[in-house]
Amino acid sequence: MLAALDVLKFPLTEEDKERARKRAEEAVELYAQRMREKGRRLGIDREYERAKYYRGYCGEESIARILNGTFPVYDPYRDWDVLIPGVGKVQVKTDRLYRLCEWEVRLGPSMPFEKLWLCYLRESKSDIQRVSELSVEDVRKYPWAEKDTYYKLARFYKVTIPKDIWLGVEE
Repeated sequence: MLAALDVLKFPLTEEDKERARKRAEEAVELYAQRMREKGRRLGIDREYERAKYYRGYCGEESIARILNGTFPVYDPYRDWDVLIPGVGKVQVKTDRLYRLCEWEVRLGPSMPFEKLWLCYLRESKSDIQRVSELSVEDVRKYPWAEKDTYYKLARFYKVTIPKDIWLGVEE
């Protein structure tokens, strides 16, 4: 049996995609509700938000299924995504842009996760590829800006990865 850290590709099933779609819809509705509760009346681009959450949830769903991971109590705005046996709390950042080298990573005031996995959603082959792994300590070395999100203050780190990391990732 492979260790969790040895797995670099996570095939997506139709069930993963369906769960991701459902979770994305719920997340956007919760986002809109929280914006209203804060008194913010600006409209949100629901299609953009749904697509963003969908990508992330595709990564989470396939990784959790393959590595026997579990999700925390439902809140799409928590600081970690999947609890993976032998790894710990993992924040999964997934994008569909090949060779993306700059990622925005939110950290709350506590130690929210043990590992950050930066992943690529390869839609043509319907899989997720893990591109890079960092610890919380690694993330905290990058420049950050504090932002007032709609529910709490958080630091947003600008994590950059070297271009040569992408050499082992299929387009």
